[in-house]
Amino acid sequence: MRSKVDDPDKLLCTFHCGESFEHLINILEYSDEHGPIKYLGLGGMVGKSDFVLKGFLLKCFNIISKSSNPNIKVHAFGMTKYDYLNQFYFTSTDSTTWLMTASYGNIIIDTKPVYISDHGLLDNDNIINKNPAIKIEFENKLKKYGYTLDELVGDYKKRRLFNLKSLWEWANQYNPPKKIGTKIELF
Repeated sequence: MRSKVDDPDKLLCTFHCGESFEHLINILEYSDEHGPIKYLGLGGMVGKSDFVLKGFLLKCFNIISKSSNPNIKVHAFGMTKYDYLNQFYFTSTDSTTWLMTASYGNIIIDTKPVYISDHGLLDNDNIINKNPAIKIEFENKLKKYGYTLDELVGDYKKRRLFNLKSLWEWANQYNPPKKIGTKIELF
């Protein structure tokens, strides 16, 4: 396919969780008249258990670090797990967590989902049902983003906007793990 397009670097070769790691090795060792592949996608991770996901990422980054292409840029599809973003060196990621979280009645604050929907007024996990001191502290956090609890409780669109602001703040403070020579610092 690379020989059939004007700019082969716009193709994103993707390796999926569950595929044979031979495919990843082949991607990393591949080279043609345009050189090695510059950008790799990692996919098939959505819905996987933490055990499977962490094992997959550890193995991928170990293989990448030992390959002839250790500086390949890595994109993770469907990745907003903050622990993994802080452990593995991704060039980019994408996810709909911010959107789906809001649709299910949650906001993301301090990288954690908090249930606030008026559809769960009887749910013990709902922030509305917490003791007054916790609610006041929570409302003060919301003010920082220019929102009140009352407006977020019943409006999924405002929860989406809140989540975007919260994730934007996190992204601006994000300090990705460093690559050290040809090895990747995993922890």
